[in-house]
Amino acid sequence: MKSIGSQSDFEAMLQAERAILFVYFAWSEEAERSRRVVEQWERQWESQGAALNCTVYQLAPDGHPHTWKWMGKNAAGTEEAGNEAGAVVWLRQGAVAGRVRSAAEVGMKTLTRLTKEHFGLEMPSGGEETPGFDAELLKILCCPETHQEIAPARASVLENLNRRIALGGVRNRGGQPVREKVQGGLVRADGRYLYPIREEIPMLLVDEAIPLSGD
Repeated sequence: MKSIGSQSDFEAMLQAERAILFVYFAWSEEAERSRRVVEQWERQWESQGAALNCTVYQLAPDGHPHTWKWMGKNAAGTEEAGNEAGAVVWLRQGAVAGRVRSAAEVGMKTLTRLTKEHFGLEMPSGGEETPGFDAELLKILCCPETHQEIAPARASVLENLNRRIALGGVRNRGGQPVREKVQGGLVRADGRYLYPIREEIPMLLVDEAIPLSGD
């Protein structure tokens, strides 16, 4: 996220063809939960080799009084103080295309769906998602360690991982070397690990998770 630090930053957001505004209040637990959701959501897109094709801005209105009037009219749809803490607003050249009261309340899947609806965006081309996996089953699966959402790996993610495997030195979290090419997998929402899919069965064990960085 890009923090709004000045009036010129705020005006640049309003002039953008497409922008997403996250409203943050340091005193609000709801805003803090929502901030973590939005940051995780951005990482999830990146881990799948995608991009939002717009900038996500973070605004802390308490430090920028010049935004209060605009906030009262556009960000929350209500004058009740605090109702906008953790809100997400979709903007098209400064006009509100949509909003939700709390990112933590709606979750990452809804943020993705609403972004596509409000901006008419699709996941950029760059390879198809992991084939041969039951989409309905995916809805009830999660990371066994952190319970974060998991999503099919994009082709670009698999290509990068398989390039590392070919060079040698890749080990799963159980310490076992990974030597076989990974044909498909499920990526944890924070983008750190991939759970491989073998014969259309996801290996959802912590020890089977493969780090997606070379660290």
